[in-house]
Amino acid sequence: MSVLGPAVADVTIGRSAWGLVLAAQTVGMVVGGVVALRLRVRRLLLLGVVCMVAESLLLLALALTPTLVALLAAALVVGIAVEQFAVAWDTSIARHVPADRLARVYSYDMLGSFVAIPLGQVAVGPAAALVGTRDTLLILAALVVLSVLGMVSSRAVRRLEASTPGA
Repeated sequence: MSVLGPAVADVTIGRSAWGLVLAAQTVGMVVGGVVALRLRVRRLLLLGVVCMVAESLLLLALALTPTLVALLAAALVVGIAVEQFAVAWDTSIARHVPADRLARVYSYDMLGSFVAIPLGQVAVGPAAALVGTRDTLLILAALVVLSVLGMVSSRAVRRLEASTPGA
């Protein structure tokens, strides 16, 4: 998003409008946080993982209909969904990882996340140059969906209950 989003915006909606799209995603995250405060589900991690399929919406909108209205709507939904995942993930870790291992688990989690970001940013430019921006965005959307399907296929993800410690 941080590499191809501005590139698509340059030839479609403009950089200022791209700033509005990013702001819509942030508003979605705030809305998602408020929703998460009220949400009570039995399988919180499963809900969060399923919500991540929404990540493909902004990629699809950039690839297929890069209009301001489509991008704003997709960004808002993505923001809400990403926040659901973030709350579900952090809550699941905090509730199900023993306290004496929690710092180590969070460290590995952050390391894996932060290493992947620059690798993706470095790879996406050459990929777009090779197969085209539109096709790269479509491939990335498909990878998001496949990743979510992979996570949902895990029995541990599907069955982990959002119980309170000691319950």
